This record gives sequence, structure tokens and C-alpha cells, in this order.
Amino acid sequence: MKFKSKSSRSLVKVLALSMILSTAPLFAFADDSAVTEKTETASVSTEAKAEKGDATPATSSVSQPANPRHGSGFRAAEPSKTGPYKESDFALLYKTEKATLRNMPVIDKATGKALTKPIKFKVWNATLQRFEKEVTSSNGVLPDVELIKEHHYIIFAQDKEYNFKNNAYIIIKETGSVVYNDRTPITTSHPGQDEKITSFVLEKRATPITDATKANRVKIDLQLFYMEKVGRNYLPSDDSFDWEGTNSTLVLTSPFETIRVPIKDSTVEVELMEDDVYTVSVESEQLGMYTFPLTVKDHSERGADKLAYNHLSCTNKDTIMLFDKDGQIEKKYLDALTSVSGKTKVEGLNFNSRILPRWFEQYNDSVRYTMNEKLLDKAVAKGLKGDFDVIDIHSINMARTERSRLMLAEGQFFNYTTEVQSGKNVGKVSYIDSDGKLKPLSFTQTGNKIKFNMNSLSVYPIVVQYVSDSSVQYVATEGDGLSFEKGDDVDVKAVFKSTSSVDKSFENFSGVEVDNARLEDSDYTVTKGSTVIRLNKSFVDRLSAGRHTLTAYFDADTKSSSITFTIKPAAVHSNNSAVNNASSNSSAPRVSNSTARRSDVTYGKTAKVRAGRVVKTGDPGNYALYAVLLISSISSLSILLKRRKGN
Repeated sequence: MKFKSKSSRSLVKVLALSMILSTAPLFAFADDSAVTEKTETASVSTEAKAEKGDATPATSSVSQPANPRHGSGFRAAEPSKTGPYKESDFALLYKTEKATLRNMPVIDKATGKALTKPIKFKVWNATLQRFEKEVTSSNGVLPDVELIKEHHYIIFAQDKEYNFKNNAYIIIKETGSVVYNDRTPITTSHPGQDEKITSFVLEKRATPITDATKANRVKIDLQLFYMEKVGRNYLPSDDSFDWEGTNSTLVLTSPFETIRVPIKDSTVEVELMEDDVYTVSVESEQLGMYTFPLTVKDHSERGADKLAYNHLSCTNKDTIMLFDKDGQIEKKYLDALTSVSGKTKVEGLNFNSRILPRWFEQYNDSVRYTMNEKLLDKAVAKGLKGDFDVIDIHSINMARTERSRLMLAEGQFFNYTTEVQSGKNVGKVSYIDSDGKLKPLSFTQTGNKIKFNMNSLSVYPIVVQYVSDSSVQYVATEGDGLSFEKGDDVDVKAVFKSTSSVDKSFENFSGVEVDNARLEDSDYTVTKGSTVIRLNKSFVDRLSAGRHTLTAYFDADTKSSSITFTIKPAAVHSNNSAVNNASSNSSAPRVSNSTARRSDVTYGKTAKVRAGRVVKTGDPGNYALYAVLLISSISSLSILLKRRKGN
């Protein structure tokens, strides 16, 4: 605890005690301590700052309803009366039918005519929380854009000169040039269904911006409150708290970026990508906080501006409570999110804000989160063979019926427990990163359940690979030691078999690498008998000269066997006609091969320095020799003349 003056600290305590004795009820912690309820007044929310730079400012939360509806087109699913959410409640996430947006006009607001300048647009699927496309208009028309029917989209423009101030919030229902406005005012009889968007209207900026990517960011002011423990209570400090002296950093982490802001005072200003979800945490030796997901949502259908929300509860959230770090308080309210099927449990956040102390939540609203898991097509794990599952475990915000992609800061983890195929042993657990590569995870298995940790939820698919008999090994029987020249049409073939009496190497084959790089299916073929791997010529031609290692993997990559092969440089067929001509010329003096080579090297170096004065004649080595003989002759003649003169 750091205050600038003792008098300020005393004042805080007096005011806090007055609150306790008058109206503020107490909320107990798990250790029987308590905190005072934070009153919901303008004193705990920030007012909008004047617009600065390019990002859109957020407005104050004071005038906003406690539980606003997010987007006129959204129909928030409710739990059934007989139990929790069901998969049918969020079936929207799994729709795949497409429709094409065609010939959408792009208009200059000032002229009312087509904006002929090419404008780049980014297409964000708000239902799945991902960027799907990037397109550029031409001659005032947006190119065809294929979208998922009934999903909610935000289309941003990124341009230095023109501003797409309110963006386009759309739903598409059929192929054509018409889309529906997802921000129709709620006074409309059928919001989100009646109003159509027939053009994208952009306005020229008064001053061009330097970075077009910042056009889609929203300025948010986050108010920080230090909660001082006074006896059994936690009370907010006043403005005299020495924030800078704590040497703390606020960290906002999303699947797309990490924003780090040093804490200097009680207000932190950040620019966030609209609709992306950031987990908010603090790096500090002194301060701790409850990590929560923050997102910026648009409420233009209510006449409101873009505001920051706690994505767990969909309540306005522009305040952050921090307290002395003791290694325990941050964990007291962590609980588990269980999937609809009951097969998966994830811990790592307070997924149920109803058990949080009231001072943490601006509105004590219930959480609108659920979770589901889906088996994906095995082709998602490129190059992987054998017995495995690809599982998409994802959290869902039910207030908007949208996927919630959560990424924790470095050093923080979600703890997963999920069921796998009964009766099978798991040999490896991985996730597929944004580049399509498998990244291994540490795990434990008990029966048909595995446990592992990740710093993300809903971001990456999980790959569970199963193994067969642990006593079985795999050996190479053909292909080791192959050598050939680069460019030769050679069958690079390797054969592997298992040590078991019944060879099941082909059935247990899981992939192949060359020089520790996983190969794509198009790089090789694999056939049975036992396991025959052939590298395609197009792949071999891309390899450099030298020694290479081919490794075949089996049993979920837990076992492997390798061979090596060598590619020699292509033979060089040199032209020695100049040397042969010089040797056969009876009028030229004979020199050894070594002398000729040295002469060539020396000449080459000289030519680089004095290129403008060198004339190539086809026989530079002999002329250099003639020059040496000439200089030697002149020197001898000069000495002879001096002697005669002296005589």
C-alpha cells in the first residue's frame, strides 16, 4: 500500500467508515473478511474524453441501462426451464450455408456518387469472432463477398483518407446486393429484419491519418481503484494512492495482439479493436486483480456509442479493482465452466460472477457463458496419420450467441479436463497453431480422461493421438544411405516395418518429416507393404545439396525411425579450350598449370579494382606474363646503360 500522504490515507478511512455505518452492506470473502459494496454512481465510471487521434472514443456508462441488449438482430438464448443451455440454443454457431453479397455500392458522402478510389475492407464474423476476408472495392463497387447465412458480421474500412465512421453491421439471408442492418433501432417493429443496407457510405477525413489500421480502434478509459484492506473490509482508496510507485503494468491479451500499458495514475487509456475479446490482467509485484474478458461493443441501435463490456456477463465494465497481491485472493473466486455434454471442464477464470464480491462487478448480473466441444474433420491436422481425434473446445457467450475466444497473458493458464475414446491410451496431446503446426502439450491420463493446460480457450483445436502396444518398435528396412546427384530423377524411397509378429506399421503410421519439418500430403506418398514412403520429385527438387534425414512417425508420433540420404551437387562440365589453345600455341611461353591458375586469380582481383582499364582479349594470362617480361627487360637495359655511362 502506497499513499502520498498520511492525511490522505486517514481521510479515506474516515469516509469509508462513514459508508459502512450508513448504507453500504458487507460482502464476505472466503476467509471471512469483507468488502463494501460499490455504489453504482457516476463516481465509478468515466465520462467520455474528447476525441483524440483516429480511434473512436467511448461514451460514459452512466446513461446506459444495466443490462443492455447487444445488437438488434441478436436473440439471446435462454436456458431451458428444465436445465442448462442445450446445443440447440446455440446452433447458429454451426451454420455453414453460404450466401454471396454482390455489387454493393461504395459511395462518397460528399458527392453522393461512386467512390472510385480503391478502399480496403476487412470482414469480421462477429458470431465466430474472427476475420474472414479482406477485399478492396473497385470503381465504387465492393467485389463479391461470400458470407455465412444469418451470422452477424461487421465490415470495417481501412483507409487513410476516407472514414467508414459507423462501420456496417450486417446479416445476409440470400444471395444478392441486399443485406440487413444488424443495428436497426429497437423501436422498429421487427429490428434486424426490416431495414436493408443498400450501400456503404464513406466520408472524407478532414485530415488524413498516418496509420489506416487504427481507424477501427476505439479509445477506452479504464478507471483503476485500489482496494485497501481496513480491518476485515476492502475499501477504495482516494486519488492520493501512488500508482506509479507500484511499478505495475496493465496487460490486455487477445488472440490477435497483446497491449501493455504502464500504470501511471488511476486512469488507463487504451485503444482496442472493436468486438475483439481481451483478457485483462496486471503484472506487478505488489498488486493483484481478478482476470476478466473485456470487449468493445457497438450499441447504435439504442443511440449509444461504443462501450466496454465484461464479456462474461455483458455488463458495462470500465472500472478495474486492484488489491494487495497475496497469492491467494486472485484464486478465491476461480471456478469451472462445464460443457453442455458434461465431457469437458475448464478452470482459470471466474466463470460465474454471481459469487464475486459486489465491488468487483458494476452490475451483479448472471454470467451468460456456456461451453461445447465438437469433433472436427481429421484433415484439419495436416500431414497427420493414424488414430487420432481433433477436438474443438469452445466457450460461448449466450447473450449474443457468439463464440468467445479467450487468450490469457503469459504465465496464466486454463486447466482442461476432457474425455477421450474409452479403452485407448493417449500417446500425445497437441494443439494446432495459427500456422497449422502441431504444438505438443504436457498431459496426464486417468482412465478415459486427460488433463492439460493451455493459455487459451476457443482459439486452437486440440489433437489427441492414440497409441498401440508400447513394446512394439519400428525399424527401417530399405532406403538408408541413398546417394545421388541433384537433378537426377531418383526414386527416394524408404521402407519401415514394426517389430511385432503382425506388422501394423501402415495402420499406425502418423506422419513423416524431412530435416525436422513436417511434410504435407502433397510432398510424398505412403503405401502398404510394410510402410513404403516415397518422396515426390517436386519436393526432392526443392532440397539443397547435402545430407538429409527422413523420419517416419508411428503411434501418435510417440515412436519413430529414420533413414538418411545424400544429394550431391550437380556435376560441373567446365570449358578448358582457352588453356588448351594457350598450350598449343608454339609462340607463347609454356607455364605450369599452377602458375596459370594463380595468374587467373590475380587477374580476377585486379579486374575488380581497375575494371575500367582492363580490356579482355581472350588470353589474359599470357599477356600478363608478356608485361612482366617487358618490365624486366627495360630494367635490365636501364642498368646496362648506367654502367656504360659511368665507364
